Amino acid sequence: MASDAIADGVLPRQEATAAARAGDPLARAALLPRAVLVFSATPAALAVARCCASAALYAAAFPPLAAAACGLLWGVLVQLGTAWWFAGTLAAYFGVAAWLGWIGFFACATLLVGVWTGAFAAWVAWRARAGRAAPLVVALGFAGCELVRASLALGIPWALAGSSQVPWTTIVQVADLGGPYAVGFLVAAVNACLAALVAPELRGRRFAAQVACTAALLAAAVVYGGVRSAQPFADGARATVSLVQTGVGRRSADRSGAGPASFARSLALTRDAASAQRPDLVLWPEFAVDFYLQEDSNERRALRAALGEGAPDLLLGGPHYGPDGGALVLHNSMFLWRDGALAGRYDKQLPLPFAERRVLGLGARRRSGRGGEWYAPGKTAVALDTRAGRVAVLLCSEGMDPALARAASADGATLLANPANDAWFSSEVAARQQLDVASLRAIENRRYLVRPSATGGSAVVDPHGRVIARGAWGRGDVVTAEVRASRARTPYQRLGDLPLWAALALLAALDVKRRRKDP
Repeated sequence: MASDAIADGVLPRQEATAAARAGDPLARAALLPRAVLVFSATPAALAVARCCASAALYAAAFPPLAAAACGLLWGVLVQLGTAWWFAGTLAAYFGVAAWLGWIGFFACATLLVGVWTGAFAAWVAWRARAGRAAPLVVALGFAGCELVRASLALGIPWALAGSSQVPWTTIVQVADLGGPYAVGFLVAAVNACLAALVAPELRGRRFAAQVACTAALLAAAVVYGGVRSAQPFADGARATVSLVQTGVGRRSADRSGAGPASFARSLALTRDAASAQRPDLVLWPEFAVDFYLQEDSNERRALRAALGEGAPDLLLGGPHYGPDGGALVLHNSMFLWRDGALAGRYDKQLPLPFAERRVLGLGARRRSGRGGEWYAPGKTAVALDTRAGRVAVLLCSEGMDPALARAASADGATLLANPANDAWFSSEVAARQQLDVASLRAIENRRYLVRPSATGGSAVVDPHGRVIARGAWGRGDVVTAEVRASRARTPYQRLGDLPLWAALALLAALDVKRRRKDP
């Protein structure tokens, strides 16, 4: 058929045109991309584009688009202030020029954050014009904005307001009630009251009562935090853990591991820790090895010789391949090595967009080999039974997802592990931000969290979110601390984000009802 030849690129343009005129639907479809390309290069297309851009800019000068534009700009500037290092990370990871890294940064900041903060700002402006932008309502909307941008689309909850309060350990204890969004709600409520002092349109009705209620909530949070900080949540067996960091990690997308030198150093540090500290569990970072542990190799034999019978359990990250639907797929995995053999494996459930999985056909090419060039998501959460307790693995970026930690803790995990490779960040500031995000998972579930990182800053966090041991940045180190198993159940484990979703649904219903009554 002519359509088959066109699809294969066999027929020249003249014959394709003739086939299209003859009524072949596939031939007509094949001509569409050519027509679009030709039209887009014409003066008429440029004129249409300029017209659309001019109209959009003109409309942006009027409400609600003016507020949306300001909200979008605010979201982008927030990311610029908190994640300025991300442009360099993109450039180094994908091996592109610095200016392309900055383009990628602003694209991510706009699409993943700015769009949502713009919508939030437009909503606040609409409520303010009706005199209904009370501080507590605005705070609820802000918490909802953070929940939506963390849960929908690509769902990367970076720089949530709650993470900024991690150093204030008393305030952040409310995270076991409502996760990072409960902390963010408090931050937004206080700031909405302050903003209303200089912007009367944000006061709404009964402003004094709103301020009093906000002050009462803040005081209650302080009292609650004091009470929870004094409670010992970890009541299970004691165990000693050692986190091994080599000080060297992955530097570009085409390297899947730190290499033989780093592997040898990890073995040496582990042997030293095993003899000096006698830990129950040793943890290596994400991608600690670049070979397949499921295969017999010189590296696997070296690992068996160093950690055979009687050695502490070892959790280490590396690649794994296996069948899935008749094909081999590649996983970013964490392995449990015990008594000289593999005793368990966890496959990352949420591969990082663009870096570990393609999005809309875009992403960094990985090394070729068994299982393909992209990481497939793990099918189920698997807690690993170690001598230190039942460990739930949150592999690197999964530490930003409260739902995974909640589900694993509710399923019986007594210890959280967040192996990472912060070499991607190329910045100690970024690594510290990531640690702050992961620390909230410890509070939300009232469990110890251990975080081995290749480049440094490995840490052990207690169930109150306090860092009790931390490694130096940028050099080899072993961090050893005592942890205890915890089976605590928290309100956030039981209910998750359901109360916030329900409050947002009620608020949306009231807005729709009010909108219908407005003239």
